[in-house]
Amino acid sequence: MWRFTPLLRVNNTMNNFSRVLGLPLFFALAALLMLSSCASAKKQHPVGYIKKADNYHLKPGLRIETEDPAIRFEYMHRIHGAVESADYEARYGHYITVHWRGVQKGSDVKLRLEYRQAKTGAKLSVLESTPAKVRWRNTSDFEILADAYEKGGPITSWRVVLLVNGQEADVFESFLWK
Repeated sequence: MWRFTPLLRVNNTMNNFSRVLGLPLFFALAALLMLSSCASAKKQHPVGYIKKADNYHLKPGLRIETEDPAIRFEYMHRIHGAVESADYEARYGHYITVHWRGVQKGSDVKLRLEYRQAKTGAKLSVLESTPAKVRWRNTSDFEILADAYEKGGPITSWRVVLLVNGQEADVFESFLWK
């Protein structure tokens, strides 16, 4: 029976050894994996990128009644300040909010919205926006309202192009864009 005692001591020593070095080794490997994933993301978008674009359609004659506070807030945010029927009609249309990041300060930045509408068919319309101030995280808004919305109808497909120093940095498209 005395022959098994040293094996148990070695086994206990190995358990203590793995407990002491196991946790720091785990954290070191986890940090290495996170750093390698961050490096590859920067290589994909060295100049800047569009994180997401939110499309909101405020339809004429449709008042949204819902219990979801996020949907209710979006409606109230877009219609805020309208008192007369002309004010409401001026706010009907499409709102596209673009969230973009990673552009260095001092860069010449333009955002271009290319879109098609229901009444105009395949005709491509373009809106451009030049932000006054470029930060690391930016938001730009496009609005197709009033006359443009009334003449062309609702937007059927769209894409946003991020131009940095005259070159195309990133593109974000709607599902139906061709």
